[in-house]
Amino acid sequence: MSSPPAPAGLPPAVPLGTTLASANPVQPGWQRAIEVIAGVLAIGIALLALADPVLGAGLLVFLFALALVWLGLWRVLRGQVRTDRPGWHRTLDLVLGVLSIVLGFVVIALPGLGLLTLVFLLYIALVLIGISWIGYAQRNTAEPGWYRGLAVTLGILSFVMAVVAVIDVRIAILTLVLLLAFVLLLVGIGDLVSGATGRTYRIVTPPAWVGKAT
Repeated sequence: MSSPPAPAGLPPAVPLGTTLASANPVQPGWQRAIEVIAGVLAIGIALLALADPVLGAGLLVFLFALALVWLGLWRVLRGQVRTDRPGWHRTLDLVLGVLSIVLGFVVIALPGLGLLTLVFLLYIALVLIGISWIGYAQRNTAEPGWYRGLAVTLGILSFVMAVVAVIDVRIAILTLVLLLAFVLLLVGIGDLVSGATGRTYRIVTPPAWVGKAT
């Protein structure tokens, strides 16, 4: 995209996207080392979860509890800091934040309840995905017939998976563990590649006349 012309009496504009060699620092070595270590750990945990589903289920519960506590702390902090928001908003943030923190500790104390909650969330997600696919096929009548048929098939498959998740909780837990391992593998590979190859920080310089008086 070309840069806008410089106002009269000012130096010519520098094209947008121009970078200076000295302004492109390479990722520091210590950051690359941290990314490599984090990538190896993520891949290792993913492989352990695949090898031992029980360990994977425990990791799911731990991450679920950690997410609840973090969300609660964030809401409590927002309720304290955002003084510009209405009072009832801040009170709601505080109440929901404390409730989320309490639920996080309940999940740690009762891991079985945490797993059942995750299975229920998986069930809800599958039902919503099924409704979304079937609704898409019904609304978009201009799409090719094969594409609409594929959408309906995916929707029905989502409903079937939801029913299976309710009938056999073990399959639902195994599905959650597989999803967790898949995400950890992706994150680990991404961190490992980024740390091994390094990244260059591109700093885009604005036009020379930006910030000057016209």
